[in-house]
Amino acid sequence: MEWLLPALGSLIFYGFWAFFPKMASLTINPKSFLFYNVIGSVVVNFVIFFVMKSKLQFEMKGFVFSILTGVFGILGTLLFAYALGKGKASVVIIVTALYPIVSIILAMVFLKEVISIRQFIGMALGMVAVVLISKP
Repeated sequence: MEWLLPALGSLIFYGFWAFFPKMASLTINPKSFLFYNVIGSVVVNFVIFFVMKSKLQFEMKGFVFSILTGVFGILGTLLFAYALGKGKASVVIIVTALYPIVSIILAMVFLKEVISIRQFIGMALGMVAVVLISKP
């Protein structure tokens, strides 16, 4: 269960991460938000790698997937900010929180991971929840 405490910490940080853009969207446009968001990321990376003296590893496959993570993450964040600027946080956050369904499908296709019937039902219920929550 070494994963539980970091996972709960991640849950809390992502909760704030999903809320703060809505607050920003009340006063600035999504592109400005994205720019300032990246500054925040750079500051945290600076602290992690220079102040805490972390060692940077390099391996081509890991490097490429890390860069792709950054590209897809920043594009997802931009679209998330646009959605929050136009929609209700309570709906937008729920819809975008279902991103693991995409990750699970990718893991099934490319990593040949198998999901259980219970997991499949959970994914289906998540999609039903989006429909129910997004309707007025």
